[in-house]
Amino acid sequence: LLLEELDLSNNLLSSVEPGSFRAQPRLRSLRLRSNQLTLLQRGALAGLSELTLLDVSQNRLVILLDYGFEEQRRLRVLELSDNELVFIAPRAFSGLASLRSLTLQRCNLSTVPTHALAHLHGLTSLRLRDLGIAELQAHAFKGLPRLKHLEVDRWPLLEGFPTSALQGLNLSTLSITHTNLTSVPVVTHLLYLTHLNLSYSRIRVLSAGWLRGMDRLEVVRVRQSNLLSVEPQAFQGASSLRLLDLCYNRLSTLERSVFPASEALQTLLIGQNPLVCDCRLRWLLERTPPLLYGDVQPECTAPAPLAGKPLRNLVEPQISRYVICTKPRVVSMATYPAQAEEGQRAWLYCSADGAPPPSVSWLTPHRRHITTKSTGRIVVHTNGSLEFRMAEPQDSGMYVCVASNPAGNATLSITVAVKSSGIRDRALYANRSFLFDSDYNSSLINGTEEYTIRVVLDFTTILVSTAMGCLSFLGVV
Repeated sequence: LLLEELDLSNNLLSSVEPGSFRAQPRLRSLRLRSNQLTLLQRGALAGLSELTLLDVSQNRLVILLDYGFEEQRRLRVLELSDNELVFIAPRAFSGLASLRSLTLQRCNLSTVPTHALAHLHGLTSLRLRDLGIAELQAHAFKGLPRLKHLEVDRWPLLEGFPTSALQGLNLSTLSITHTNLTSVPVVTHLLYLTHLNLSYSRIRVLSAGWLRGMDRLEVVRVRQSNLLSVEPQAFQGASSLRLLDLCYNRLSTLERSVFPASEALQTLLIGQNPLVCDCRLRWLLERTPPLLYGDVQPECTAPAPLAGKPLRNLVEPQISRYVICTKPRVVSMATYPAQAEEGQRAWLYCSADGAPPPSVSWLTPHRRHITTKSTGRIVVHTNGSLEFRMAEPQDSGMYVCVASNPAGNATLSITVAVKSSGIRDRALYANRSFLFDSDYNSSLINGTEEYTIRVVLDFTTILVSTAMGCLSFLGVV
């Protein structure tokens, strides 16, 4: 009897001897699911050259040996989930030229089996689920030119996604979910990507331009990811975007400037976010045709008169009265210390109010615009204060505090004078700051190294001179 399908699932098979299936050369589907297999020996599948589906999931396989599937050149689907795999030999998948779908799920792999996967030149779908892999190596998926769908799901140890990990791929669907990622992976080289899912992570910000050039992208999901903000122009370049899912995050707003000028967007899922219904969301209420919000309707949490009201239920005169913004104003400024000295820390404080609360940036005497994203010796903190980590005389001059929100800007200036120290005082401070200040600037260290050495040499000279004097005195006595 020649079979085309054979299901031996849910038995107690512990091994498959080489040549066991030679009498079934026409077999196309073989299911060995839920047995007790610990090893597939080379030749265990000998004679099954017509096989297109093999399911060995839910067994106890610990290792896949080289050339274990060398005769299965027509195999298209391979299920390896729920095994105890700790190692896949580099040539384990050699011969699987027709394999289209591979699932590795709930096993003990500590790294992506890059060399083994590189033999699967025809693979179009790869699912890697419930794995304890903490880090992706460079070019982790090299040798997979036809891969279209990549799913990375439930990798709780994964905190980073290197840029080079996806190099060489031509994906249309990418799903990286239930991970510990804190920032979005670089995907702008995946020009044919249509679906992107980064849900259930720790991503806090979607930065401006992170999808630049992704004009084929249609669906983006960043659901339940602790998302705090979406920067203006974040989706600039995603001109074909029709569905955006940002449900169950911590977003207070979503401005029109986030999106490209095209009107391709049809569905916006932003329910279960603490939305502040002010002028920044007014574009949603005025859009024609209106966007679809899905089953979880977005609601206002502020201002108080609109709390708990769904966006779609807001009408005039509520919109004109409450869905507004107020221009910022700078209410106070201060310096600390009152007289800044060279080499010391100093702060400028600027307090502003408005609705929504304005962001604060600073304009220096040299016309440099400093924001919370700026780095260097002078930085702006999230509370609006400007910190000089090591004040210098050239920092003296007039500083302008700029408070901004969608309703406008407000400015107020303050003058700073940094008192210059003498050369000796500078050297002493340089030593002290080098030892105790973790925020020193490398250029400053280079500038103070000379003084540090001088102090050490002077001290040594004093010790030697004192010792010689004592010896001379004792010799005389």
